[in-house]
Amino acid sequence: MKPYLESIRKLSRVGLILFALSIVASAVISIQYCTALYHDNVPSITKMFSPLIAFIYAGGIVLAMDGFSFLNKRTDSDFYHSLPVSRKKLFWAITLAALTWIAATVLSSVLLTVIIFTITKTPFVQLYALLAVPFFTVATMMVFSACAIAMSLTGTAITGLGLTVLVFGLVRFVQFAVARGIVANTQIISWLDLPWYLTPVTNIATGQIAQLLRPMLRHTLYDPINMLYSAVIVGAELLLARVLFAKRASELAEHGAKSATMQTVFACAAVVPVVILFASGVVSQQNISIPIVVGIAAGIYVIYQLVALRSTKKMLISLPWLLVPLALGVAGYFGTTSAAKSMQNFVPNTQDVAYVQLNGAGRGTEYIPYQQYLVSEVQFTETDIRQYAVETLRDNVATIHRAGYLNYTYDDQSSYMLSTQPVTFVLKDGRKFSRVLTFLNQNTLMDYCQQNSDFNEAIRTLPPQSSVRYLQGGDLYDKAYMENSVILSAYYDELPQTGYPANDFYRIYDPYMNYMVNEEQNYGNISTAGYVGMMRYWDSYTIRLGTPRTSTAWMQYQNNHSKNEYLDLLQEMANKSETLTRDMDYFNISMMVYNVPMSDGTRQTMSFYFDRYPNDAALELKTKMQTLVNEFTEILMRSTPTTNPNDFNVYVTWSGRVHNDDGSYIGGDIIEQQFVSSGNSFVSGGSIYFVSNGDVLYGGMSGAISAYNPSFRSFSPEDQVRVIEILKQWKAMQDEYNYTMYGGIPQEGPSIGDATETTTQG
Repeated sequence: MKPYLESIRKLSRVGLILFALSIVASAVISIQYCTALYHDNVPSITKMFSPLIAFIYAGGIVLAMDGFSFLNKRTDSDFYHSLPVSRKKLFWAITLAALTWIAATVLSSVLLTVIIFTITKTPFVQLYALLAVPFFTVATMMVFSACAIAMSLTGTAITGLGLTVLVFGLVRFVQFAVARGIVANTQIISWLDLPWYLTPVTNIATGQIAQLLRPMLRHTLYDPINMLYSAVIVGAELLLARVLFAKRASELAEHGAKSATMQTVFACAAVVPVVILFASGVVSQQNISIPIVVGIAAGIYVIYQLVALRSTKKMLISLPWLLVPLALGVAGYFGTTSAAKSMQNFVPNTQDVAYVQLNGAGRGTEYIPYQQYLVSEVQFTETDIRQYAVETLRDNVATIHRAGYLNYTYDDQSSYMLSTQPVTFVLKDGRKFSRVLTFLNQNTLMDYCQQNSDFNEAIRTLPPQSSVRYLQGGDLYDKAYMENSVILSAYYDELPQTGYPANDFYRIYDPYMNYMVNEEQNYGNISTAGYVGMMRYWDSYTIRLGTPRTSTAWMQYQNNHSKNEYLDLLQEMANKSETLTRDMDYFNISMMVYNVPMSDGTRQTMSFYFDRYPNDAALELKTKMQTLVNEFTEILMRSTPTTNPNDFNVYVTWSGRVHNDDGSYIGGDIIEQQFVSSGNSFVSGGSIYFVSNGDVLYGGMSGAISAYNPSFRSFSPEDQVRVIEILKQWKAMQDEYNYTMYGGIPQEGPSIGDATETTTQG
């Protein structure tokens, strides 16, 4: 116990410094995140505990170098070796003391982070706290054990630090380089599809560096299996370090290595990361590249040997050993390209495939749709989809062989429905491999998928409503969350009755079809984010006329937040826009019109737009349209808000900068009484900008007025008849303008029908 307590005391100085820095950094980062004005997703474990990522490397190296610092000074080394304590006991005392400081620092940082998130009511994945403590402790001990090995092999701080980097990262760097070469050369294997022995994140300490270079690896880095594997590596490295520590001669202190042979081994190891670059594909195999890489490798070797051996003659004698890492680089290159070719060309027969799994196009991203997560668990045993996947793999490989890369044209041949999906093949003999496939037709793939009942259930399943932590960008304690929860509840109740998939990605689409017709008319979208277990999701649901109760709730929410649309100013600006004279003046109006009656008996959503500037290129055409716009704005004054999605209704946004005849801004007298959102100062002169939900924003000294977030508005039967007639003429002129300005020919299709074809449903 005494050596352990003495080691605790010895490490207390650097331990307390690291502890304080980690605590302060965790507090600052957490407070900054939790007090930010806007969040719409649950944070990742990387973002939540980012200070501990730095602690992995700083803590592991500093504690090891301080704990074993006596090995670098001859007098201290002789003293510690003369103590009546076995070297084995001394090593484990220092190691356990370092582990104590590491665990205490990690635990305290995690607890403080969780406390701050809890106090500020910021959503987070609660299981992260349970995972983070052992994860970051093991990761830091991996660095510590590598440094302990290095300290036992050398006798100076500089060589110890350099050797730590080699022990810690050399094998993993070679692995990463080979993995990158496989990914680059196959073109159909991603970082998440590599076999376990090439996956960069099985070592969670080097995996942190790998995930910074390849963010998709975060998807698997924090898998508990990787943590357990790394813990085994820590144990093995500590045992090796103990053996080396016990056999280490005290005379090694203040020397780079115990012999010139070991120095040469270290020098060769330092060259390996350079020569292995050919295998990674980072350096092209061109005539000019080869001598450059060889020259850099030789330079590193020579400089290291001169510093370590302190003799030019000894360096020259050892120079032939440089051929060893060079040969390793050549072997790595040919081995990687050969393995990549073999993996690329492997295509199983359909009858040998037990089932396939679709891992989702968004795999590896920070957040995935909940439905993608469920679909990735589905096992497709049906013959059609197994055969389609095998044929697609074979065709992808043939295309790469023919063109050198995946070369598919997004055209009529593919029905404009190319789809890239990571697919896992599970063979009947138990083997499993994954490839990123480019399917020629997304609809064909979805058609085959729909033969599977588990797939059909997965794409129509919503996450537990209790798991939703963000709704339309607002968290559980946000007023917007409470207001939008009515919409979400309606959607949860209504979706199972419609047959629609929750995620539109899993629909079969006709690229030539108009999807703004009848029940397909889109009123808006609602987004949710949350987590189930440790899986974080982000979903966006389409609110269409086919979900009328949800549409009603959506319209009610929009109307409630439209405090004043300033339709009188809209009418005034529209009338005045015909005689704009000042260069900076302008006016525009844009609207979506729902349930427009069409000649084929359908109801469609259509968009209309009009703008005026002092020097319009299409002045004559705009002048013709002006009368229609003026009449429409007059009728709009008589409209009323509606929450019936089956009504003929409009959603109007507009903006403008228009002067009165006396030089004042239209609407200026209203805005001058309002506070600006930045600075709490009054708007003055031309700095006018406001919106229809009552918020006032600073828009610069332009005098522009912008009104958005309007309500859905319907008309009396008489006004509705006239509005539809106006829209007929408006569309004809709008089409004429588009064809005149941008070219093209009129598209065939139904025209706007008569008002009698529109019926208001309750």
